[in-house]
This record gives sequence, structure tokens and C-alpha cells, in this order.
Amino acid sequence: MSVAYYIDPANHVVITTCDGLVTFDDAVNSLSEIRKDPRFRPDYAHLADISHASRLVADLQNLRDLHFLHDPFSSEGKRALVTAATGDSVALARMYQTIVNSPRLAVFGSWLDAVAWLGIGATIFDHSIASGFCTLKRDPSDNAMLLELPSEVPTSFPRPSSSRRKSSAFGTG
Repeated sequence: MSVAYYIDPANHVVITTCDGLVTFDDAVNSLSEIRKDPRFRPDYAHLADISHASRLVADLQNLRDLHFLHDPFSSEGKRALVTAATGDSVALARMYQTIVNSPRLAVFGSWLDAVAWLGIGATIFDHSIASGFCTLKRDPSDNAMLLELPSEVPTSFPRPSSSRRKSSAFGTG
């Protein structure tokens, strides 16, 4: 499926990712699954990453229907849409933002900016480790925890001079 989601009840957030061709039906089905998931609450924050969608098939009426008929989120939670730098995702995200018309929904060109705005950094690390995207290891030399990032992490992500990233959030480092 071109749309996947992860719910973190402890931190009250839903993370949705889109990849490849994404149709209106894909979006509706995903929102329906989220609504039915027993871990979901409408007031959770939402991070929707549409930056990796190669094509988004939706028009203005689809976006209106998505918001008014299918969107399970309330106006209480913050929502962030992450888009590619150019293309369909930016235009559709801005149209959706206009339809929702809320200061609690923002569009970002950077995943890190969206995560910071939502205040969900720990959730992202937990999800990344649980999904195998990165690993957490103890450095035997100083007992600090090290977050190992894969080579495909964008170069815009801050990196130390080595391939390992010390993180004080996970230990004494």
C-alpha cells in the first residue's frame, strides 16, 4: 500500500507516510483504518509525510471530501504536512491547508522542521528504532548511547564527522 501509518498512544501522535503513487482512495482507506484503530484518539497530533509520493492523484473536490467526510482528526491536535521541495505535494498540501483553515495545521518542506513544530522528537526516534531505520548501541569506551543512522539519511540531517551520532537524549553522552 502506498500509505502507511504508525500510532504512538503514549505521545499522542499519528505518523502517516506516503510512497509512490497515492490515490484519493488510498488516502480515504488509510484515514478509515486510523479511525478504526483502537489506539487512535481524534485529538492526537498528526505528521503526514507526502514528500516521497511520486504522484498524488486528487483534485480540489477530493481534498474537500477528504477533510469534511473522511478526516478523523479533531481541530484540537496539531497537524503537519511534509512535502517535497516542488511538485504536486506542495500544491495539494497548500490547497488542503486552505480548506482546513486552521493555525494548527502547517506545511513544511523539512521533516525535521515538522517534527520540531509538533514537539515529537522522542516519538520519531522510538519509531525509527522500532522499525529498524536506525539502531541504538552502547559505546563501551564511555558507556554513552550511540544512534547509528543509515547512509540514506539526507545530507541535510546534521552529522558528526564519523558515521555514528552520539545522543545525550539516550544516555550520558
